[in-house]
Amino acid sequence: MDIRRRRTRLRLDRALKQLLSERPLADVSVGMLCKRAGVTRQTFYDNYGGIPQMLDAYLTLLLSEIEARHARLMDHPPPEETAERMRALAQSVFADIDPADARLRALFDGVPGLAAERRFAALVEGFLERGDPCGDALLEPDARRVHAHFFTGAFIGLLRLWVSDASPRDPALMAHYFTSLALGGRFGSTAPHTERSPS
Repeated sequence: MDIRRRRTRLRLDRALKQLLSERPLADVSVGMLCKRAGVTRQTFYDNYGGIPQMLDAYLTLLLSEIEARHARLMDHPPPEETAERMRALAQSVFADIDPADARLRALFDGVPGLAAERRFAALVEGFLERGDPCGDALLEPDARRVHAHFFTGAFIGLLRLWVSDASPRDPALMAHYFTSLALGGRFGSTAPHTERSPS
């Protein structure tokens, strides 16, 4: 992609984030977006087929980045293996996702034709297969999909909380919660500063 097109897309992305922080996706038009970005409609359509395609590009980039981070962790796994690998991946994702980026909220609220949660689940299914090939081989295909959607739902639920809270949260603590609950269940582990003494 040439520099001019990259700059145009950055302006469009910035304008879309601003507009989505002000109103729901259904109320954002191409004309409104072009005016905010300072580009013509023709310039917009030279880059995207529509606003859903912009969000598709954002989702694709997000999933690709998460997949690349997972691959790096698989190549150089922490000594504690599964739990630490999961925690490290979750923390890196939370740390780099801007909670003020309204595009993520729009994705979770639903974008026609994108099926964001299903695409997350497909990625997670691949993680489970590569991370535990022996255990994964024992499962029927439908069970694999159920497992993937279970973990996906948990992670997306925390991402929803991440982008909806007015006060910023600690990425390390969010990663701790996700890993602890995913691997140990509700009472498998508790964050150190929320532990309660037995009465």
